[in-house]
Amino acid sequence: MLTLSCIFYCCVLLLCRRSCSCSCSCSCSCCRCARPNVDADFAVKILEEQFGIRVARDHTTKKPLIKPLPSYEDTNFRVTVSAQASATADVVLKIHNKVDSSEQEIACLHAQDAVLSLVKSVTVPAPFCQSKLLSLDCAKKCCSSSSALNNTSLHFVRVLEFVPGSTLNESFREELLIGLGQALAGLDQDLENFIHPGAQRDMLWDVRVAPSKLRTLLDAGALRASSSDKNNLISECLDFIKDKFSDLENAPITTVRKQVIHGDANDCNGMH
Repeated sequence: MLTLSCIFYCCVLLLCRRSCSCSCSCSCSCCRCARPNVDADFAVKILEEQFGIRVARDHTTKKPLIKPLPSYEDTNFRVTVSAQASATADVVLKIHNKVDSSEQEIACLHAQDAVLSLVKSVTVPAPFCQSKLLSLDCAKKCCSSSSALNNTSLHFVRVLEFVPGSTLNESFREELLIGLGQALAGLDQDLENFIHPGAQRDMLWDVRVAPSKLRTLLDAGALRASSSDKNNLISECLDFIKDKFSDLENAPITTVRKQVIHGDANDCNGMH
């Protein structure tokens, strides 16, 4: 099945790195919608008025201690907040895009919150998380009336503990890779019996369904690579998969245990 996985993965990459109008170089999912249009002042307002978290100010300029963080699809800020006494702490304010916050997709975000709650109670350290579904227009107007909410797009907003550190690609060492493997193994064990409606969904990355889904999307013109040569290459790969693994639905891979895992652990997502 390794051959099948590699072939289908290359097909997905060719499709995802097609030409698009956005300025990023990430996968095609980033093009679904624009990032929420939230500036630093509005972010402070959300934290203080919607979450009751007081943002710390610079002693000299009196400006809030907040700065934007990079993101593919969402709007993120690192914010220094006032803690007990005169102490401060850093949090991340994450405002999810309207597609992920929609009624059709939000169950996945609730599943992520449930995972954070679960791992906090077992072996893997996890940051605290507060979340709300907010109308940004209503937040601007300090309004929460149901009529206003019904007339504006809603965004899932999270406040997460900021975890300092460096990504693995900044200092690549063998002991760090061993630690990453151990952490992932522990997380998989913690999630072995985790069940949530938001995790029950078809994914293009699932080798059990990806070949047929890719073929359907390609034939319908819903996905296009950046050139006809790449389209032809994708088509040839899918035909190869169909010929070599025509009985995929009855293959052993469909009988193995399935569970929720961290599906994107890499040297840019791992920290130490």
